[in-house]
Amino acid sequence: MDVTTDRSGQPSPEQPPVSPPPQRGKRRALLWILLLLIAGAIFYFASQYHSHAQTTAGGSQQSTASVTITVATAKKGNIGVYLDAIGTVTPVYTSSITPQANGIVTAVNYTEGQMVQKGDPLIEIDPRPYQAQLAQAQGTLEHDTNVLAQARMDLERFRAAWARNAIQKQTLDDQEKLVLQLQGTVKFDVGAVAFAEVQLG
Repeated sequence: MDVTTDRSGQPSPEQPPVSPPPQRGKRRALLWILLLLIAGAIFYFASQYHSHAQTTAGGSQQSTASVTITVATAKKGNIGVYLDAIGTVTPVYTSSITPQANGIVTAVNYTEGQMVQKGDPLIEIDPRPYQAQLAQAQGTLEHDTNVLAQARMDLERFRAAWARNAIQKQTLDDQEKLVLQLQGTVKFDVGAVAFAEVQLG
């Protein structure tokens, strides 16, 4: 039996051997578990890559088998670019056209989308009814003008007779009022002629 001495020189009993710490065994177990997980992950990803490569190869074989190749001569030209969309066309200027006279349209002097200027004739209406109205107005004016001229001549005669005391004053007054009435009728006829000319235009 071996006896050891301490620093004082006295003998000390023998110490038992030291056992390894328990943490060392836990580290080894964790290391093995980690290695197993890494190996399983490598095996999983390798199998996924292998199946994906087979699928891609099979699809490429099928797609290449159905492609038809044709030969064509290259030509120089413009490439048409088309854009289908919903839009709104807005005119530069808008105007509401109201006819001054009603009638049958005989000609249309514009096309849809055409640029027009102010004063351009756009539509022609049959002028024959308005020509007839103008002729009637002119005839009425001519008739009433001659009636007025006759009334004025009679008025001069009546004034001369009144100066000689050959007629009554009432007759002279009536003739003067008749001349005034006929003057108003002639003015009305002049306006009717002007209106018919505007309608004809």
